[in-house]
Amino acid sequence: LSDGRVWVAGTFNRFGSTTVPGLAQFNLDGTLSATQPMSSLALTTGEVAGTDNGKVFAWIETASNTTESYSATLARLNADGTVDNTFAPAAGSVGSLFGAPGGKLLLAQAVVTPAAALNGTGGNALRRLDATGALDATYATSLSSIAVVERNATNAVTMIRTGGLHVAQVLSDSRALVVASAVDGSAKLQRLSATGAVDAAFNAPSFGTISPVIGFTPVITDPVTSTS
Repeated sequence: LSDGRVWVAGTFNRFGSTTVPGLAQFNLDGTLSATQPMSSLALTTGEVAGTDNGKVFAWIETASNTTESYSATLARLNADGTVDNTFAPAAGSVGSLFGAPGGKLLLAQAVVTPAAALNGTGGNALRRLDATGALDATYATSLSSIAVVERNATNAVTMIRTGGLHVAQVLSDSRALVVASAVDGSAKLQRLSATGAVDAAFNAPSFGTISPVIGFTPVITDPVTSTS
């Protein structure tokens, strides 16, 4: 935060003798802040991203051993730790959170799933929500190289190759530096414009190649051939 306080998220349920389940705010000197999230959130795991208006986004995962239940929520907290109910996120599952200017939020997926590649939603590896939580239609990324579905002569799937994405930094003008691992095994640092387009003027350094990992997926349905 602008005054030096920080939010910390993870798998924990207390700090010293104070109950702080999964999300806590600390002062500049490292002491626990008097401002903490509502205890009713019952956090067990979370990830946080600050904003330029003092609020904070939190990906909250809650599990209960007594009811054997699990839930996950993307929320925005006010500066006093209470939930901002004016934020209604359109996104479902997310990977990492990155605050963007204007109270917006970037959502990044470290790994594109085979199902997303097959359904043509690999581009959702990087999305932006506006300050209300709605998907920002002005943000359109062109990251087709992180998901490819290979087919044979009969259109049957022979291989699904996927990569992933990590946001290194969101700049003050809404541009973003991202590390993209492509299906060809390369890993590059790229700069995206404020609208999500790849900045061709940026001399993208390469980090070499990544060793592929081969595995099997759960049963998924091919929307092209309607087979599993």
